Amino acid sequence: MAKFCKYLKEKRMQSTMIGFSIEENKLNRTIDYIKSWLIRYRVPYEIVEKSHISVAQITNKVKKDELVRLVNEISKEPFKFNIKKPAILAGRDWDFITLELKRNPKFLELFYKIKEKYDVREFPGGVRPHISLIRISPGVATDNFLYDIMKNVPLPKSIKSKKVDLWNPKFQIEYTKKKKGK
Repeated sequence: MAKFCKYLKEKRMQSTMIGFSIEENKLNRTIDYIKSWLIRYRVPYEIVEKSHISVAQITNKVKKDELVRLVNEISKEPFKFNIKKPAILAGRDWDFITLELKRNPKFLELFYKIKEKYDVREFPGGVRPHISLIRISPGVATDNFLYDIMKNVPLPKSIKSKKVDLWNPKFQIEYTKKKKGK
C-alpha cells in the first residue's frame, strides 16, 4: 500500500480529462437509430466507446494524487442532465454526432471551479456539455443529411452520471470513483 501511495504522489499527469460515466443502456436506441441512417447513406462511422460527459480537459501537468482527490470530491454529489438536442461537434480529426445537454448550473459551477485552479480546454463559444456517440469523417454531416437523421431520433429525456472518471492522455480511464449511494 505504501508503494502505491508513493507512486500516486510522484506521478504527474498532463492532458487529462475528468468526466462522468453515464447510463449507456439509455443511449442504445438513439445510437441504433443513427447507425441505421449512416448505413443507409453508406457513411463510415465508429461508435464512441465508454460514453461519458466531459467535465474538464486539464492541459497542464498536475500530480495524480491531486486529481484523484478532485475526482473523489466530485463523486459526492449525483448529477442529472436533461437532453437538449442532437448536434455535430467538430474535432481535430473527426466530427462527432453528439447529444447536446441543457446547461446544468451545478455542472457549470463545477467546470469553472476546476478552471480557476487548472488550465482547461474550452470550446469556441464557451462550455458545451454533451455526450459523444459516433465519430464520422469531417465534412460528411451536411445540414440536409443531419435533418434527415435527427428529425425523428429517439432521445432519452434525461441521463444520470454513475461514476466520475480520470482519463489519461491515451483516452484510457486511469482512476474511477462510483457515486455515493450507488
